[in-house]
Amino acid sequence: LYFDSLASGSARGVRAHAASLREYLAQEWAHRKEQGSGSQAAKRSFTPATLPVVNVKVPQQKNMCDCGVFLLKFAELFLKRPFT
Repeated sequence: LYFDSLASGSARGVRAHAASLREYLAQEWAHRKEQGSGSQAAKRSFTPATLPVVNVKVPQQKNMCDCGVFLLKFAELFLKRPFT
């Protein structure tokens, strides 16, 4: 889920962030599997089909310094009532 309280995420930007996240997860998966098993790691696919990213509409902040407060509130609400 992509929570953007600054409305700075264009569709293209969201896709770019999602691609970076998927690449990071693939590298981290391979690295941890290599360390844990001592043999070749089972390949894991992080694609838009296996790890979709959804840009969630959230309230917008009016400044550049309340990101953390907004993030904590979104997390709290999501944990209380996911997808409502």
